[in-house]
Amino acid sequence: MVKVTSLKKKAMGWGGLSVGVVAIAFLLSNPGPEQYEDYAVDRLTEALEQEICNDLPPQFQQFSDQCRSVGKTLIDISEPQLETLIGKNTQRYNYGLFSIYHTTLSLKPFTPTYEFETVGILQQFYIYSVEER
Repeated sequence: MVKVTSLKKKAMGWGGLSVGVVAIAFLLSNPGPEQYEDYAVDRLTEALEQEICNDLPPQFQQFSDQCRSVGKTLIDISEPQLETLIGKNTQRYNYGLFSIYHTTLSLKPFTPTYEFETVGILQQFYIYSVEER
């Protein structure tokens, strides 16, 4: 009986240690605001290139290739400003093991207002909600 109790205590000790190690790993791998801004600019760039150039009015459809080329150049040039814009329009809710980012973004008159909800965990980001307003 003594040996069984001792083994249970050791098992519980190792289990607690394992949970602690995993928690520390999550804490250390919770991506920060700078990483989120980089991620958000990349996603925004993709969306702008696809959405704006694909949604041109019919009379301008012939210019969609030029739109993508010029748009990419303009976005590349304005990347620092986009990071600042995203940073100023994002609220981070840090829960230690993960963070929730709420971004409200409007590039009027070019796009409607969008609200994004993103979770950051284990050095990754996952957009789980996008609303157009």
